[in-house]
Amino acid sequence: MRAKIDAWIFPVEHGVADEPSALAVLSADDAERVAQIGPRGDRVRAICARVAARVELGRVLGMPPQLVPLVSSGSPSVTERDATVSWSHSGEWIALAIANRLDVGIDIEETPAACDFRPVAHLGIASLEDFVALEAAAKATACAYEDAWPPGVTVRRLTAPRGYVAAVAAPGAAWSVELHMRSPLEH
Repeated sequence: MRAKIDAWIFPVEHGVADEPSALAVLSADDAERVAQIGPRGDRVRAICARVAARVELGRVLGMPPQLVPLVSSGSPSVTERDATVSWSHSGEWIALAIANRLDVGIDIEETPAACDFRPVAHLGIASLEDFVALEAAAKATACAYEDAWPPGVTVRRLTAPRGYVAAVAAPGAAWSVELHMRSPLEH
């Protein structure tokens, strides 16, 4: 049986950072980590990603979002559960992936005017698409990519908004991905 990854790409909702009901979903650890983030735009993206992850994980696990045992320091994880989670944000968009019993990584990047891939050329990185794929693969395996791509990982590109590149990754190839079109923050 093929494993399934649920993925979302949704816009940043700037009002979430000022909405008490959304902020109540965050754990004390989430709130502390977000408070340490410098620019307001970065804090808003971090809040949106964490709230969305908690909402969707709560739906999957059958519990209120504020009770989801999400650890968001380092690579995000769900304590003592089979659910796995990854998120990324860039510019005005957030990418979120949730899987069951399958490590997952996701990345989204806004296309810059110019990119210099010389520092990672030894890894075969020649484009933003390659870089996003590598970021997703590294998140899926918690593997630093100093000398090589993480082994045994499959990367699948996701349809992203114009001006953005996105990909999801997981170990092996016996998995599929379903890209959801609604924002988890619409709940």
